[in-house]
Amino acid sequence: MSNFSNPLPSGNYVGEIRSQKLTKSKNDNTLFELTVAVLAFSDASGLTQVPGSVEAIVRMPLTEKAAKWT
Repeated sequence: MSNFSNPLPSGNYVGEIRSQKLTKSKNDNTLFELTVAVLAFSDASGLTQVPGSVEAIVRMPLTEKAAKWT
């Protein structure tokens, strides 16, 4: 699950990890949370800077059921 304040189109991006931590879901399951600064979009023509400051928060559940996706 990704949370963007301003949704970005699907594709490949270059980013920088800003923070990482363990947290809990509403159901009290452990989550790995990663905050990434999105710097550029990457495609066959090269890199295109992403205007402004865009951060993505990715949350991945650390449960038996979700292990193959996380």
